Amino acid sequence: MPDPRLAPLVVCLVCCAAASTAEALHLDADEAARLARERSELVLAARGEAAAIRSDSRAADAFAWPALSAHARYTHIGDSPDAIDPTTGAPSQVITSDEYYRTGVELRQLLWSFGRHDAAAERRAADVQRAGSQIERAERDIAYNARLAVEAVRLARARLAVAADRLEQRRGELDDARERRAAGTVTDLDIRQSRLRVLAALDQHDEAERARRVALLDLAAAVAMEADAIAVSGELARPETITELFATV
Repeated sequence: MPDPRLAPLVVCLVCCAAASTAEALHLDADEAARLARERSELVLAARGEAAAIRSDSRAADAFAWPALSAHARYTHIGDSPDAIDPTTGAPSQVITSDEYYRTGVELRQLLWSFGRHDAAAERRAADVQRAGSQIERAERDIAYNARLAVEAVRLARARLAVAADRLEQRRGELDDARERRAAGTVTDLDIRQSRLRVLAALDQHDEAERARRVALLDLAAAVAMEADAIAVSGELARPETITELFATV
């Protein structure tokens, strides 16, 4: 009799497996491209570099902007015998109490830099534009790779279906050969050949399954997700006419 203490563990494992299956994200080419642009480390690195370049550009231009500063100072001279003369730093025998206030406002503005600031600003603007172009190129490339990865999964899945059908066919041929051997219409050589064809079809099926798994891993890498958390929706596009077929070449 099964140990009743194992029941909660079994229920937990079943629930986890069901939740894992239910949480699989179904992707098509457009959704994969969107996720790739949002999550790709290459795109994130390009965006971070562009942000750093823009920040450096603003910091470099800061000295040319108007700068307003204000200051205030207060000094009190009392009748303490330990008072210090603020002008000489020597002990002072002040017998009266005086207070001094000083305030000021200062405005600074770069008026002329002999063209150096303008030239540097142009270089920084070119750097910012180049960083933006790098982001666009990275997003375009990663989205294209994600779309290809989706189609690769669909192709691998279609090939796996073909391999499964072929394996089923070869097994049926082996069953027929056994029945015919029992009836005496074929020899043992025919049985061995049918078995070899089954083994070859099984190898092709296993290879197709590995190719499907590799294609799914490539897609997972493109969208920065776990392979077990995603699934590809849709089927491999099939051209309906010869013209459409040649248009895809």
